[in-house]
Amino acid sequence: MKRVHSLLLLTMFFDIFVQSVAQKAPYYKYCEIARSQQHLNAKFSIQIDSGQAGKLFGYNHMKDETGKPQLFNSMVDAMNYMSRQGWEFVQAYTLSDSDYRFLLRRKEEEEEEEDTAN
Repeated sequence: MKRVHSLLLLTMFFDIFVQSVAQKAPYYKYCEIARSQQHLNAKFSIQIDSGQAGKLFGYNHMKDETGKPQLFNSMVDAMNYMSRQGWEFVQAYTLSDSDYRFLLRRKEEEEEEEDTAN
């Protein structure tokens, strides 16, 4: 009986070990957000660069459900919005005194097949 328990326990530990080794490293999708044009009400929209092809300079203006620019009160407001969408902060940097960029990432289930050669 002791042998059966020991064998069962050993099998359970082996199974846990195999499962932990077999897990893939997490895949993250990255994007960069930048402040875009300011509107009359002092709110502004953001540009998102997620590496997509076919966009001028790779940027895509964030739009709401109606297709209009998504407006934010501040970059913190924009970061909170992106956080609610599953994005997490990685790094912030500036290109000039007024050009702030934020690098974000989101954990994806599986790497998407993309053609990045273009």
